[in-house]
Amino acid sequence: MYVCIIKIIEVRLDLEWLRTFKAIYETGTLSAAAQELFISQPGLSLHLNSLEVFTGYKLDRSARKMVPTEIWI
Repeated sequence: MYVCIIKIIEVRLDLEWLRTFKAIYETGTLSAAAQELFISQPGLSLHLNSLEVFTGYKLDRSARKMVPTEIWI
């Protein structure tokens, strides 16, 4: 039973990461994505950092708008 709960939690976190990525991709900025998802900007940054660590790839944060690197597309 505990294994099932852990798997559900892992899936939920992965879905949150994907929702975060989608919002950032569509809006182009962390603050706009956070507003769209009704979460704080620091919370959104944590989701993004977790996703980047999990995948091993980072978004290009050098421009005014966040742009996915080639690997994300």
